[in-house]
Amino acid sequence: MRAPDFLRTTRVSCDAIAEAYAADQPDSLAGRPLESALPAVFGELARARADGSARPPVADIGHGPGHVTARLHGMGLPVFGVDVSPRMVALARRAHPGLRFHVGSMTALDLPDASLGGIVALYSVIHVPDDHLPAVFAGFHRVLLPGAPVLLGFQSGTENGKRMPRAFLLARRPGERVRVPRGRPGRGPR
Repeated sequence: MRAPDFLRTTRVSCDAIAEAYAADQPDSLAGRPLESALPAVFGELARARADGSARPPVADIGHGPGHVTARLHGMGLPVFGVDVSPRMVALARRAHPGLRFHVGSMTALDLPDASLGGIVALYSVIHVPDDHLPAVFAGFHRVLLPGAPVLLGFQSGTENGKRMPRAFLLARRPGERVRVPRGRPGRGPR
């Protein structure tokens, strides 16, 4: 099956900028107190969700250079990264050799149903056109255990020539429905 055009475009773009991005953003959360606190809150929710047996793994989807994956691992969470860019995966593996990163797409997660204890997708769903988001979120729902947390970060707007975060979503309650507005922050209605 042929990948949608937006996936090929994203892969090519991310591969092209991977080295420069990793050098410029060795830790995109550094110096941003709110953003730095979110993975810790997510980690607490994921640990609280585990019932004392072996903790289910958490996926960092669209991991880029892998620094958030490394933070989650440092919190004691079993975590792995998935990214559409082979170059980003290679850079993450080089920077964090003890962690697991692989090439994949959030549009077709190759994971068993109800196998994840949480999903982090910081600034990665922005690469998915709005009309594909329901399928992506349905895929997230399929692979998550009931009550597992999800941390999403969206980018919108610029500050000093750089894209800045504008909205975060952290959800946890079993069966919780999260309404994602039509169009993303800063994009307006579609």
